[in-house]
Amino acid sequence: MDGSQNAYVVTSTGVVYQETFNSSTSTYSETSLFTTAAGQGSSISVDNAGQTIFVGTNTAHTVEVFAGSGMSYGARTVFSGFTGVVTPAVDASGNVFIVDQASGYLYKETLSGSTYTSATLLKTLTAPRYIAADQSGNVFITSTSGAFAEVTGSGTTYTAKALTINGITAPTGLVVDASDDLYVSTATELQKATLSGTTYTTVPYYQYAGSGVTLDNLGNAYLISATQASGTKLTTAGGYLNFGSVGPGAGAMMTVAFTFTSSNPLTQLGTPTAVTQGLPGYDFSVASGGTCAGSTFVSGSSCTVVVQFSPEASGSRLGALDLATSKATESRPHSLAA
Repeated sequence: MDGSQNAYVVTSTGVVYQETFNSSTSTYSETSLFTTAAGQGSSISVDNAGQTIFVGTNTAHTVEVFAGSGMSYGARTVFSGFTGVVTPAVDASGNVFIVDQASGYLYKETLSGSTYTSATLLKTLTAPRYIAADQSGNVFITSTSGAFAEVTGSGTTYTAKALTINGITAPTGLVVDASDDLYVSTATELQKATLSGTTYTTVPYYQYAGSGVTLDNLGNAYLISATQASGTKLTTAGGYLNFGSVGPGAGAMMTVAFTFTSSNPLTQLGTPTAVTQGLPGYDFSVASGGTCAGSTFVSGSSCTVVVQFSPEASGSRLGALDLATSKATESRPHSLAA
């Protein structure tokens, strides 16, 4: 994901696509950019300007680098000498961090002008698979078993410390936001690990069979599904409804109004679902009285959902509403505002 909300995807056969964002229509158009020399791809990272793309391979054990802009990119260099599946991550300065799953090594490719200088930072990581770099150049790494580490330093001197992040056992992707909160995709959901002091707290963020995750500079999350060959964009709403303080055994209700802004008519909505910490059937539920289920909508039309909050125990709760079409498939994009 670059700074203009354009997304970049690599297939297992090494074909790199750019999903170009049109801000006036909030839609994406897909263009094939190039194919890696190795004819394979397992991971991808791009700088903020969208001018340098880094593609990790699996059996070739290389990171191929392509430079360009728009729809024109050419091969620039190849980082090689690795022994396993490699994953790159680029920081705000254009430096590239690479983990080698087989050797457990962390490498840094430092950019100076148009030349990269390679350095081995760490040799003691256990099966590192996914990597993300924050805006300050700190690096976050997880193994396929869910062992997390933060790597900090400068130049060629870095140290690693283990992070305790419970509840995540088989990550499929990792990304970090501007607040150093981590978003981790798994085979069943996206989880967010929020940093408070030196401790991370995880909450289910979205139920989805994800094969990877990335963020744009506005905080929107993008999930890729290899099994469905598709992507999902989770857009931040810029706010939330606050039920205030509601004790266990008590209850409160609020009504959420949705206005449809898409030019495509929506054939029919199914029954809305409320989720608590990403899971249905707990403290948040949909009450009677709403008008969304079973109706057909066009641009400008509205409907409502009544949300019931009945906490079973003390503590904070995060919830969300899922609205879905009642059709088995829906080929046209739709958008709405709450």
